[in-house]
Amino acid sequence: MRHIIVLLSILWPVIAATGASHASDFKIFNQEPVEETRPALTDGAHEDGTLQTPRFLYRFSVRWDNAWNNDVNHDSAWIFAKVWGRRADADIQSATRSVHGRVIGTPKVVDNLVKGGPDARFIVADDKGGFFVHTADKYQGPVGWTIEVEYDFASLAEFRRFNRFAEIHGVEMVHIPEGSFKAGLVSELDMRFAGFYQSDHNGAFKGPYPIHSESQTIEVNPNDGALYYQVANAAARRGDQTGVIPAAFPKGYNAFTIMKYELNEGQYAAFLNDLEPIARALHSGFLDPGYADAFGGLEIKNDKVTSATPTRSANFIRWSDGLAWLDWAALRPVTELEYEKAARGTDEPIARAFPWGTASKAKLMWGPAENRQWGMLDGGAGPEALTHANLERYGVSPYWVFDLAGGLWERTVTIGDADGRAFAGSHGDGLLDTNGFATNSDWPTRVSVDGDGTGFGYRGGANYGGRRLYNEFNPHSPVSYRTFGSWSGNGLHRAYGFRGGRSAGQ
Repeated sequence: MRHIIVLLSILWPVIAATGASHASDFKIFNQEPVEETRPALTDGAHEDGTLQTPRFLYRFSVRWDNAWNNDVNHDSAWIFAKVWGRRADADIQSATRSVHGRVIGTPKVVDNLVKGGPDARFIVADDKGGFFVHTADKYQGPVGWTIEVEYDFASLAEFRRFNRFAEIHGVEMVHIPEGSFKAGLVSELDMRFAGFYQSDHNGAFKGPYPIHSESQTIEVNPNDGALYYQVANAAARRGDQTGVIPAAFPKGYNAFTIMKYELNEGQYAAFLNDLEPIARALHSGFLDPGYADAFGGLEIKNDKVTSATPTRSANFIRWSDGLAWLDWAALRPVTELEYEKAARGTDEPIARAFPWGTASKAKLMWGPAENRQWGMLDGGAGPEALTHANLERYGVSPYWVFDLAGGLWERTVTIGDADGRAFAGSHGDGLLDTNGFATNSDWPTRVSVDGDGTGFGYRGGANYGGRRLYNEFNPHSPVSYRTFGSWSGNGLHRAYGFRGGRSAGQ
């Protein structure tokens, strides 16, 4: 059986412009079962008495253009499987129509699809919920492999043996290496934007706050050496200025991965199509009348969610919707400290710098282009020509993560309230509750469908187009600014999107 799923992320724009170059063409295709063996007897033995190993082996091809492995870091694809064909009498308390496949052993390459292309390296997650694949050697350019992967037969016991099939999904990711960095403001002149800083004994500015260990416990208060920030009269948007960030809270020191681009419409549609009808309706913000003015392409045709623009970043996504997608994909939300690490890197920070490392946008050529999708505004070479010397041209971070400023707002777990600080970095397991919501106990999920919540905020700014005046968060926000860093608004908006990550090697 063959299923073709196109998974490509580029930013949804809000203004029209010209240009033709677009982001990487990531796709998974030619999916087919290779072999499925089943126990002939209840004891798992053949009729001749020999033991039979249950196995569910799948083959698929994956390909994308903008791959790299350099001296700084590498990109990868996070691959996970959804197995369909549940028995009518199966007692699975989840809103999904599938179950999440668990990987057995290490996947293998059976064909390299790019002539002269690099070998692949696989990293299977500790919880077996998926695996990463990336180039094994230094390389930049297109990659493609046909891969075989085996899934745990025992975990599929609730499924019909002869009618089940798998859908393989993938997301482009970027590896953020382990290392110390400095979070927050470089200049005390920017304290009004609620950025982090290291406090003196009176709460005054001493400089950016150093993150030197994942296990460090960080006190938030106006005492000497503590992390602090100013809220003026906007504490509800910027944080409670207190508390302790515990050792378990992901701080960005340890290696982690983050989505290369924001969640796109094709990826979100695949998630919605795996939900039972009631749960699907709860997560279909595109059915709101305001979506018609949001430049989105999601719609329902023949009882299936589709998109005319599957590679456009998905807006009208609530925080609770994004968490549900992350749980389904076996990923997790990222924290605002991880956001700063991914956007800033380990170099000495510069005041008011954007993710590309300067406080200027004079050379920025990555923006809303043809068909309201983001690409090169000057019609020049696309991301395949990306180097560490032209980060500003493409609007990428030192690790080559796209659109951490601009495009849609980045939603991150905040340190500004107790629910956010309780986040311990657990990964989704692919199973949702009966209404299709995330089930991780440490995730800040205390939010209603239509109301605001706690535990998250907004970073990076967004492109509002002509709807708002140009300011410090429209369309790009400096890395250290957190004007809405602890505002947990859960509503639907044309400027709200989503992005997630995963702890490296876990």
